[in-house]
Amino acid sequence: MADTPNHEYNVPAQGDQDWHQPLNENFEEFEVDIELRDQESNLGDYDPSDGTISGTLATSKLDVGSISGSLTGGTELSNIAGSNLSIDSNGTLNASGGGGGGGGGEWTANNTLLEPSNSSIDGIDVGEVNTTELNGSLTGGTELTSIAGTNLSIDSNGQLNASGGGGGGGISSLSGGDGINPGSIGDGDRVSVAWGDAAGLGSSGEITGGNWVASGSLLEPSDGSIDGVDVDRVETTTLTVDGTPTLRLGPTGTDFDNNTGGGNVIGGYEGNDVQNNAIGATVSGGGASGTRNLGGSIGERVNTNEVTDDYGTVGGGYNNRATKEATVGGGSTNTASGRFSIVGGGETNIANGESSTIGGGRLHIASGAQSTIGGGLNNTTNGGYSTVGGGKANEANGDSSTIGGGRSNIADGAQPTIGGGSTNFATGDFSTIGGGQSNTAGAQAATVGGGGSNLANAREATVGGGGNNVASAPKATVGGGKQNTASAQEATVAGGKNNTADSVNSTIGGGSNNKANGGTSTVSGGTSNEAYGGNSTICGGENNRTGESGTQKASHATVAGGENNVAREDYSFAAGREAYARAEGSFVWGDSSDKFVESLTPDEVVFQASGGVVMWTTNNNSVGAKLPDGDSSWSAASARAVKSNIDPVDPSEVLAGVEDLEVSTWEYDTRRRVTHMGPMAGDFHDAFDLGDDPERISGVDADGVALAAIQGLSAKLDDRDERIADLEAELAEKADRIDALEAENKALGDETEALRAENETLRERLAAVEERLDTIEASSASLASADD
Repeated sequence: MADTPNHEYNVPAQGDQDWHQPLNENFEEFEVDIELRDQESNLGDYDPSDGTISGTLATSKLDVGSISGSLTGGTELSNIAGSNLSIDSNGTLNASGGGGGGGGGEWTANNTLLEPSNSSIDGIDVGEVNTTELNGSLTGGTELTSIAGTNLSIDSNGQLNASGGGGGGGISSLSGGDGINPGSIGDGDRVSVAWGDAAGLGSSGEITGGNWVASGSLLEPSDGSIDGVDVDRVETTTLTVDGTPTLRLGPTGTDFDNNTGGGNVIGGYEGNDVQNNAIGATVSGGGASGTRNLGGSIGERVNTNEVTDDYGTVGGGYNNRATKEATVGGGSTNTASGRFSIVGGGETNIANGESSTIGGGRLHIASGAQSTIGGGLNNTTNGGYSTVGGGKANEANGDSSTIGGGRSNIADGAQPTIGGGSTNFATGDFSTIGGGQSNTAGAQAATVGGGGSNLANAREATVGGGGNNVASAPKATVGGGKQNTASAQEATVAGGKNNTADSVNSTIGGGSNNKANGGTSTVSGGTSNEAYGGNSTICGGENNRTGESGTQKASHATVAGGENNVAREDYSFAAGREAYARAEGSFVWGDSSDKFVESLTPDEVVFQASGGVVMWTTNNNSVGAKLPDGDSSWSAASARAVKSNIDPVDPSEVLAGVEDLEVSTWEYDTRRRVTHMGPMAGDFHDAFDLGDDPERISGVDADGVALAAIQGLSAKLDDRDERIADLEAELAEKADRIDALEAENKALGDETEALRAENETLRERLAAVEERLDTIEASSASLASADD
């Protein structure tokens, strides 16, 4: 006969076998295919006696082509057709010819009956059949034993009829013959019984029918009229396939709230179990033999699926555990031990927090209440309402903490968030890390956007990205870059490298090795710049400074840029190169040279401009002043091309005006003890009517008056020079006469000097003569004394 549609299901091994089938959704019906095979060893030469099947079959109606076997006492048969029917002394029903509908093989529907299309049936062996009606025919040699019933009769068509039921008994054996399938039954041939909604025998040999109900230990039709096999309900505790229990049904019971709960359903491996007298538990399937070493405190655990408390569910897989109202969908070695917890699948996952969820993956632990792990590997949610979307080795320890994915991330504190990345730590309440690697948001509402090795460890501090950046004060911000630090409240480092903003509201825009140490100080960029003054600014450049370390100087000071410039005092300004504003409010401008320029006077402006200074007072650069390079005075624009209304002046009149102008020495009121000389602006304006402001004297006007006065003075000097020349000629003539007299006098003087010299010589000779005479006299006197 043809195979049944579900012939691969529930094929039992040789020998006695109990079959169990789970109820459907409404717990009233079930569907199952039952296939009766010859033993597997008969591959070619078939002996019907080897194909005996023993058991108990309870039904209200069984339609077959022919039956040979024995019936026990109390069995009721009706509508049995066949020729030469007889019951021998042993209670065997015999028929030598077919009757009413023929033998076995293929089956066809005849109104409300199932009848064999041809041949006979020899090979069905049934232990017990209880029925009110049995229709069919018996072939010659068919044996029926222990037939019980009332009003048994065989009609003219060979039908065995019984109008009343018999007690107990049934068909104790049904021996096979050649009638089930034309020819013989070979190994693998099947006789099928399938539960369904239609009445009759299907084209594949399955018996179909309606609904069955339980009556004591038997299955009986619900409507009392069976055409084919009609099942409404099955009440049993175990469904066995091939001698192995595959489905166990438990009775109702009282749950933890003293409510009546549904019975347990245990499918799959026979070792699957519901423990601790749990009610309403379900193990849908799966499970396996053997054990698995889970290590640690768990150690070895058997591979069966188990539910340990009321309403727990294990869908499948193996080595899974579910406790009160918890669910494990499948996978292996998963545990849902928290109330209402769920493990969807995966391997070695533990959902032990109430209402915790693990979608899948491996080696996860969801310990926090209402916590969730989507998947990945070795993730943990310890905080209530915490979430790990996926990734590896992530820990969401804080309440309402969230980790989107990544690897080895830890979210502690209340409501922290890590989007992903690797080895990130969000340990502050409401802290956030977008991603990156080895970042830490270690304070309340601290944020690290990404990057690597960044730290935001103060309340509401932020590091946008970059590497090795630190925002360590409340509301401090590092936008990015590398090795930057914002260590004061509301300090900001936008980017760059190795910059430090360590005063309140200080700012560094970028660059490298810059420091904003003064409150509200700013370094826009550059390198190695230091802003120590409060509210001071360094626009950029290199090695510039406002103020000095450890002082309160340089408030509101500015270095515009350049190199090696210092604005040391309050409100001072330095720019260019090597400019040093040492005084308050001083303005120092250095040029490109490396020569130092400074200001020592408060509010002084100092320019070092080796190329000169030009100042234009018009937008076409035609009028202005210039201090040329290497010079000390300004030159003003004075070309005829930029002048109009040109009128000559009388220098003598200007000179007269200057001669009448009062010129005084004086001091400015704002600068005592500094003396100046000049006219008063009002007197100058009255004398010459120049300029547009009587309170001021223009340098060009003063120069013009001076030049005109000089011209007038020059004319006067020319007249005097002529008179002086005449006098000088007269004096020259007199000088010549004087020279002649002086020569004559000199000659007389020379002669007189010669006479004087001669007289001196004579005097000397006279003195010598007198000295000789004195000597002679002395000698004479001596001689005279001797003679005496």
